[in-house]
Amino acid sequence: SRRFPFTRRGLGPFVTFLVTRQIFTGAGRIGSAGPQDAWIQMDRLIVPRGASHRYAQESLLPFQLSQRADYIVNDFFEWVQQNRAIVNTRDEPLADPNQYRRIHLLLGDSNMAEVATALKLGTTGLVLQLIEEGRAPLDLGLDEPVETMQELSQDQDRQWIVRLESGKTISAIDIQEAFLAAARAHYRGQDDETDWVLDQWEAVLRDLRGDYTTLVGRVDWASKLWLLETFREAEQMTWADPALKSLDLEYHNLHQGKGLYYGLMEEGRIPRFITDKAITLAMDHPPRNTRAFGRGELVRHLLACGPPDVPDDPKPEERFSPSYVINWSIFQLRGQAPFPMPDPFKTYVQEVRAHLQTV
Repeated sequence: SRRFPFTRRGLGPFVTFLVTRQIFTGAGRIGSAGPQDAWIQMDRLIVPRGASHRYAQESLLPFQLSQRADYIVNDFFEWVQQNRAIVNTRDEPLADPNQYRRIHLLLGDSNMAEVATALKLGTTGLVLQLIEEGRAPLDLGLDEPVETMQELSQDQDRQWIVRLESGKTISAIDIQEAFLAAARAHYRGQDDETDWVLDQWEAVLRDLRGDYTTLVGRVDWASKLWLLETFREAEQMTWADPALKSLDLEYHNLHQGKGLYYGLMEEGRIPRFITDKAITLAMDHPPRNTRAFGRGELVRHLLACGPPDVPDDPKPEERFSPSYVINWSIFQLRGQAPFPMPDPFKTYVQEVRAHLQTV
């Protein structure tokens, strides 16, 4: 909401959480991005970021936790294509601007595992709630958030030690456990979903202290690393072999007959809590407690009745206008007034049906 302390100081705990959450949300990748692939703004000019990190040459880095860490060059910034930041500061709520603010994040990886995806969203939501209510852990500000993000991702020993603004050092696991403890103290029993997130968060952090292979199926970087290591050892390959990069990409192949992730699923290594039936249902049935339900009503109308016809004698501004426009917070049919949907948690079904009767 607009009550959220959206300032550099207020967002400090959130940045710390986001930088360190990659230990369980990272999807893993072979190698690193060259400095020419990451850009930063200097004196209003966009220039390639210097090779400041330890593994400046891609061939030196076998595997890292995060696909995105190398491309993040700022802690806060408003652009999304260059100068990517940990927290994007664009104020575009896509809802009532007097009531809501939208957090825009670019640092998340493309997860396949259901547990990793749920934890990425669930833990982030709980931390935002902690910050909004003034309950987040304090004194955990990172000394250099961007460098820390890249160093964590590239740490081959997986010790994940970070330096705080105070000069102290602490492990990323300890930081995550501090956020977990705060969330557990304030939100345990809030609802079944929250309790599930807290339990899974605790279990993953506990297992991160031991053999990473216990996380196969729940954490994507661990699943991918295990697959690549198994194949590499069997074929006696080095990490520089192009075949491994191909397998890296194949882990994310959405074709269930080809994707390596789905191979793990067939072997029973992937814990699931979402059924195929529920996924199929969600393709055509939007959530019934958000404005997506109202948008779905509009889409069904357009599929059944077709878009509005072009007038025989259209006005100049209508001649090349689209038949309809649908976005997050508003839709408009040709020749009709815009229909606003500013509340993300309202369905608008009855209002949409009444509006369509006038078309």
